[in-house]
Amino acid sequence: MKQNWIRMMIDFSKSPCCYWSDNWKASYLQRQILVHSIMYYEMSETVIEDFQFDSMCKQLIHLSEQMGDDYKETQYYKYFYDFTGETGYYFYDRLSKNDKSYLKKIIDVVLRNYKSGGSK
Repeated sequence: MKQNWIRMMIDFSKSPCCYWSDNWKASYLQRQILVHSIMYYEMSETVIEDFQFDSMCKQLIHLSEQMGDDYKETQYYKYFYDFTGETGYYFYDRLSKNDKSYLKKIIDVVLRNYKSGGSK
């Protein structure tokens, strides 16, 4: 029987994701985790359930184990080098000024879409 987190994994088998490298997949998961961590810990906002966040974390950990040393080449590895999937509390303080600005722009779009009744 599959674990619940496996059923909640982001499906990379559909276009355009099916063409992504493992590096792109891991970077995408990292970005999603950063966005939702910042929303939760810095802004007291959330648009996903805890189990969805946990599933993304487990999926990233699983992918990082498969990637081996190639994982170090992902976009946000410098923030995820010691990530165990247990919390995203410390991410915001690690981010560069440019990454904070970029991720906050994504968050603005996500929150605006969510609050207007759009998809997550």
